[in-house]
Amino acid sequence: TARISLLSRTDKGVSADITYAVCALPGAPLASNNGQEDSFSDWASSTVQAAGAWLKASDSGLSLRWLRPLPSSLRRNWEERGPVCQVVAGAKRYEYLVRPGAEIDSEQSGNMLGFLAWHVPEALDVDAMRTAAESFIGTHNFHAFTSDHGYRKNGTRQLTDVTVEHVQGEPCRGVPTTELLRISVCGESFLYRMVRFIAFGLVLIGRGKRPASWISELL
Repeated sequence: TARISLLSRTDKGVSADITYAVCALPGAPLASNNGQEDSFSDWASSTVQAAGAWLKASDSGLSLRWLRPLPSSLRRNWEERGPVCQVVAGAKRYEYLVRPGAEIDSEQSGNMLGFLAWHVPEALDVDAMRTAAESFIGTHNFHAFTSDHGYRKNGTRQLTDVTVEHVQGEPCRGVPTTELLRISVCGESFLYRMVRFIAFGLVLIGRGKRPASWISELL
């Protein structure tokens, strides 16, 4: 029987580019400790190909990108070591796209209409957003940036990087690329809805409705 340890899922309305899973599959050959090519590489390649064909036929919208051997330090009794998948995958990165100067405000529309970015009518003060973003980096109590069951958990979280960048991207499905803002948040774990509240707070500051110092007051 296969054993699987999954990385935490994303919230509704959030699309994960990659989700990691650690699994023990019957019949899988062990990789050599010296890292040289062996039967594991051939087995992994054929398994990814077979899984890809099955997922495509099932019209699931999913794909298996690769299989890699678990580090030898985690192979034995990995199911008893807690969040093994997080140890292997490392920090998570969430990205939110914002389209300033849009004709509408899509805050209440979500992605139901094909939006790939939050459409904001105003021009945004990017410098103020970047100044505020620096306040998030480090270890803080993020209870001001969660809701519902998130309040019942320890609010202390550590963020390693929060950035606001200009990028080219599609604001909606099927629409030509244009200049967008990308809010990136990196850390090992997050509270419920924490990152979307971080993005919302930064946009409020970009709109001039709050000063950049507001973030420090909330943490």
